[in-house]
Amino acid sequence: SNLTGPRNPGWYTGGWETDAEARLRAESLAAWLRSAELRQECANAGSGASWAVLVIHGHLIDMLLKALLGIEDKASQDLPGTNTMAGRELVFFTPNSATAHLSVRSDGGVAIHYLGATAHLKAAL
Repeated sequence: SNLTGPRNPGWYTGGWETDAEARLRAESLAAWLRSAELRQECANAGSGASWAVLVIHGHLIDMLLKALLGIEDKASQDLPGTNTMAGRELVFFTPNSATAHLSVRSDGGVAIHYLGATAHLKAAL
């Protein structure tokens, strides 16, 4: 796969990471999500559609969305020794346990169908 960095089939196995390290991982994820290799790996036979499920934490969601949308996550706003989103010029906040539906087209374009959905949590109560 084109996904770089510590990897074990589907799971991030590294420890705590700085904003700079997470930013590189998000950029790698964005490239992987756009790759023909992923579409082939996740192909849904007969439908022409491919899909993948990602389980990621809030700050990486923010960085991944920025990478997919071509929005710079400014390293100048990193706080040494932390990996916080506080104080950034632009932040995509998502509630804990929320879901999102994004499409990455074969031409690399991105569509956000929904982000931060929590209806599934209310149904479980």
